[in-house]
Amino acid sequence: MGMFDDIEFTMPCPICGAELSGFQSKDGDRMLQTLTPMQLAEQATPGLSEGICIYTSCTQCAVWVYLKLQRRDDWACKCGRPKEFHDKCLKCHIGGLTCGCRYEDGRWITLDEWRGA
Repeated sequence: MGMFDDIEFTMPCPICGAELSGFQSKDGDRMLQTLTPMQLAEQATPGLSEGICIYTSCTQCAVWVYLKLQRRDDWACKCGRPKEFHDKCLKCHIGGLTCGCRYEDGRWITLDEWRGA
């Protein structure tokens, strides 16, 4: 099993909409700490260019959720969308980390739109 850190982060399940919690990561100090995503990013191994990973499973539908978060210094998000778009995107409010916006049917959509909310 190994050591890990708990990550304070919640989001709706992309499959059933239930609230996901209980995220963990092995990208920080792995001292069984409870960290925010930003604290994890600050602890992550320098040069971790592929980003930090957090994961959990849904208690309702059992889907395994694995998120890869990229550091960013400003609102020039990896997906290329402007700040005004991200103000409406749930996953962009992590703070200093890139979003999980998707490109679908020729346009960028937010997580809420993707879920049909």
